[in-house]
Amino acid sequence: MAFSDMPTQIKAKLSRLPTLEVFARFAPGTIDPIVALRNKYAPKQIYPRDVGIRLISHVYKNEFSLRILTSNLMSLATTTIVPFDAPIIKAFRNSTVKKKALPPSVYYQISGVPNFYIASHLSELFHDLHTQLNREPIATSYKLGITGLLESHRESGRIVRELSALEHPPPIRFDAFVLVTRSNLIAPFELESNDIVFPFSGNQMVYDSYLEDLKKRYRKPYEIL
Repeated sequence: MAFSDMPTQIKAKLSRLPTLEVFARFAPGTIDPIVALRNKYAPKQIYPRDVGIRLISHVYKNEFSLRILTSNLMSLATTTIVPFDAPIIKAFRNSTVKKKALPPSVYYQISGVPNFYIASHLSELFHDLHTQLNREPIATSYKLGITGLLESHRESGRIVRELSALEHPPPIRFDAFVLVTRSNLIAPFELESNDIVFPFSGNQMVYDSYLEDLKKRYRKPYEIL
């Protein structure tokens, strides 16, 4: 039975189950320049855990899914993927918030290469484990928050102009998969702390070949920021 066809009570029970998410981890120190900007523009800390870029989500947590994810992530991390970089493209403010008459946040946009391709592969690999709860399309670029909600649109515009006038921070380095649990018993932006980490230690030639194959399978490179 498809999720959309399930009775409301069953949907409600399923939505309260813990789920698993896979991140590409920020390498230690790689977002220090971002943290410095946050301290300048948003002294009140609003990012309790900078795990990394989320690649897939909404996988029900149980013994079977945990075993499948652990086995496959371990294999990819140790045989195929090496630490990689993704450049910062630009500073921007969330324009969708303006349509709701809410103050925007300021972000840095991070290139979707190679995270988009890896996320596409993982999504296909674990397709049968995904729930039907709010399954989102895979992002072609990613964002890294700087400010959280600001006082006004004028303030966000000023910060974007200031950041745009500066040299972009160095590319963001990713060095591992992280498997985390999202419990629906805590705040939506929080994650449990019992992470399972799979450091990237593959072979560079194997990784290059793997990435080229993914680019052919999922989308043409010029369509990805």
